[in-house]
Amino acid sequence: MTIDFSVVLSVLVFAGFLALAVSKIVEGFFTPLFDKFNLDKIWLQYVAWVFGAIAAFGFNIDLITPLATQAGLVVDTVVLGKVISSLIVGGGANMIWDVFDYNTPKLVKTYTAYLGEPAPKTNVS
Repeated sequence: MTIDFSVVLSVLVFAGFLALAVSKIVEGFFTPLFDKFNLDKIWLQYVAWVFGAIAAFGFNIDLITPLATQAGLVVDTVVLGKVISSLIVGGGANMIWDVFDYNTPKLVKTYTAYLGEPAPKTNVS
């Protein structure tokens, strides 16, 4: 079994682009409305997930099935892939940033320690 990493990379780049687009649409159109009417901003995530679902189902986007196919799995239905894609795209750039935000200080410390340089000061231990 061989995995074509160019396919995997293109799927992940496309997911990042869609997540950023949905995030900016929600931030640009809905956040000012929530501010104006003093609404609880926790609901903005649900608005983003709705836009993620519109993108995934409206444009027939499935980010999971190509990865599963490249891994050699047999996929019977693409609906689950589209639902997961909706959550990923609706999660926005914030979801992607959370993955890197928690690990970046540790990676920087490890890398600079490997180089023999003092680690930069961060507020995350």
